[in-house]
Amino acid sequence: MLAVSQSVDRCTPPAGVDPAPKSVRVRRMGRGETLFHAGEPRRLYRVERGALCHYLRWDDGHHEVIEFAFPGDIIGLGHLDVHTSTAQAVAKTIVSPVSEEEFEQLLETDGQLAARFRAAADREFDFLRMRALATAGKLPAAGRVRKGMQAELADHLSICTRHQAIKPFRRFSEAFAPLLGGGKG
Repeated sequence: MLAVSQSVDRCTPPAGVDPAPKSVRVRRMGRGETLFHAGEPRRLYRVERGALCHYLRWDDGHHEVIEFAFPGDIIGLGHLDVHTSTAQAVAKTIVSPVSEEEFEQLLETDGQLAARFRAAADREFDFLRMRALATAGKLPAAGRVRKGMQAELADHLSICTRHQAIKPFRRFSEAFAPLLGGGKG
């Protein structure tokens, strides 16, 4: 995360991006209100005021904090079509949506955001691997082999993404879905 003094510059969309009217863009949240849950369609947000706690909720009920997002931070990062984590306001918070176009431009100029985006991909690979392993025992033999291959592939790609730029996982998922058992990850 950037220090608050540095993050103010990131609150402004990049040149050439036409922001929507403020009345459409802003969402006001009370303390404890959830911005998104795991499983909901992915959307990107910029924290304008306040703070969010971004965390994973495990099957056994415990929470693992990923990060706290402060003014200027982008939250909701990832490559899958749905969130695999949850974000909740820890104070009165205002967020605004970030378009894909704006996000792509920010990625080109903000190395810290790019690193957080890669970390989100790592978390998603771990999520897919854990899900594949959890369901493998409930499948017939062919299904267990396919799920095992998915887990191994996700694990391998997770290691690769830590050392090089990654392409959006969505494209990978769509390209290999027929080979790995059908639907999107």
